[in-house]
Amino acid sequence: MRNQMIKLVSFFVLVVLIQGCDQSTKSEDEISVDLKISQEILSIGDTLKGTFSVTNNTPEKKSFYFPTSCQFGWTLSLNGITLASTGTACFQIPTELHLLPAESKKFQIKYYLTDNEDNKLQPGNYEIEAFLINTEYKVKKNFQIK
Repeated sequence: MRNQMIKLVSFFVLVVLIQGCDQSTKSEDEISVDLKISQEILSIGDTLKGTFSVTNNTPEKKSFYFPTSCQFGWTLSLNGITLASTGTACFQIPTELHLLPAESKKFQIKYYLTDNEDNKLQPGNYEIEAFLINTEYKVKKNFQIK
């Protein structure tokens, strides 16, 4: 009896581990994200422009649900410190994003690199991270301010 119980518990542990690994790999394969920026070397006074893309790589429709009108976001950081992010002016209404097989949704990023009291920029290597809100789908890109 004890031997059967050990086999049963071992089987369930193995199933859980396999499912856990399969889901994380699967989610990366099912949805892909990309971030393209217009320039990798910028100056203070320039505009950082980018496109964040989310693509459905499955043969089925994928749906995402958001608590507000905002569906994606971004953060700008220097040395791990967040200096700027998407605004929080979202309509307080739930929204949805539906992607058919092989369909992509593109979100535009535009941020003025100004140096003022609210935004202290300096030369350095910056990172921008774009993400689909309330999901694990995110991507980072580095650029430089000279």
